[in-house]
Amino acid sequence: MAHIQVRIDEKTKKEAMKLFDEMGLDVSKAVNLYLAEVIRTESIPFKIQTKKAWERSQTKRKRKK
Repeated sequence: MAHIQVRIDEKTKKEAMKLFDEMGLDVSKAVNLYLAEVIRTESIPFKIQTKKAWERSQTKRKRKK
């Protein structure tokens, strides 16, 4: 079994651990699920974009309303 070390701020860790606990997961299981999804889809399972792209998308959204 391989080990991965990740640095995160304490607040993020506590909030994530609380949510994982509600789902019956620990951090290790949650990370394994994430990595399995990355492998399955060959992509990050959520949208990643620059701040500029996000701001453009928000402007377009507001125009549609």
